[in-house]
Amino acid sequence: MFRDPFQKPLPMHAPSFPASANPAERLSQLRDDRIQGILHGDTPIKLPSGPKMVFNLVPLSVLDPAARIDVTKLGVHLDQLALEPHYNCAHANAAGYLRYIDPEDAATFYGYVQLYRTGTIEAVERPHLKRIDDKCFIATPAFDIRLAEIIDKNIEAQRTSLHLTGPIGVTVSLVSCSGLRPWSPRGHQATAREFDTEHLPFPEIIIPESSFDPWRDLKPLHDTFWQAWGFSHSPYYRDGKFSPDNPLLTW
Repeated sequence: MFRDPFQKPLPMHAPSFPASANPAERLSQLRDDRIQGILHGDTPIKLPSGPKMVFNLVPLSVLDPAARIDVTKLGVHLDQLALEPHYNCAHANAAGYLRYIDPEDAATFYGYVQLYRTGTIEAVERPHLKRIDDKCFIATPAFDIRLAEIIDKNIEAQRTSLHLTGPIGVTVSLVSCSGLRPWSPRGHQATAREFDTEHLPFPEIIIPESSFDPWRDLKPLHDTFWQAWGFSHSPYYRDGKFSPDNPLLTW
């Protein structure tokens, strides 16, 4: 049975979470644990094989065993997390509350948003892919926009709907992505190299309670995404601002 991996407070004495570990190290361990869980089917719905985007938004108050959300109210909150119109199924489960795509629609797109009793949100979905001949590409800037959209929308729900306070840790990973290349209307796939790793973990981000600008604060994630293909940084930033129609964009 799928369980809430964030239900119990993280033991301070556990080998994977030494007392000296900082929040970023703890988030890194949580991310690695969830990647392995997802690969071994520890998910609320059955997922097809293939590339996946994995997001975990973890309130740092998850360490507090008293930090729990009234499950009877989760459905109301999760209605605001319908990140795609295809997320048309929702119900309570043992871990909290789940919204996901109808299995009949999963041939071309799949995903779920799991809201845990701790207030942690996990989102897993298929990235925007494009097939050319026998090769598979991740479509940009659709991926770049989607990455920021998922994090921004879920943090807003945690703050405004769940009334969570304090910092929120964010982990993002691309799973089963070996061999992929980026694609854009400007044809950069000609110069980009293939992913040489099976999984791509992005840097852990701690979002403070005071303010959050998704394009400013998530730039390290966008840069990591493009550095994995051999570029020095994301080409969609101009003068520090995200610009998907950047007229100076060259490959």
